[in-house]
Amino acid sequence: MNRPPPLVSMRTLKEDVVPEGWFTTEECAAEWNLSRATAFGLIKQALISKQCVMRKFRRMTTGRGIYPIHHYKFKG
Repeated sequence: MNRPPPLVSMRTLKEDVVPEGWFTTEECAAEWNLSRATAFGLIKQALISKQCVMRKFRRMTTGRGIYPIHHYKFKG
């Protein structure tokens, strides 16, 4: 039986199309000129106070192939 290796079969998954207005923690940190940890702390506070919402989109990553990544959309 000819089976592809697991990594090859993972790469056949398709990436999700990320709608306009959704950002990753890294994108927010770069925009705000903050470290990733500090940006995540601010995002966490925004999630608690319901000023933003979180959703996962499958995106290509450097080491893991296509993987669900948290994205955030801020209200107002």
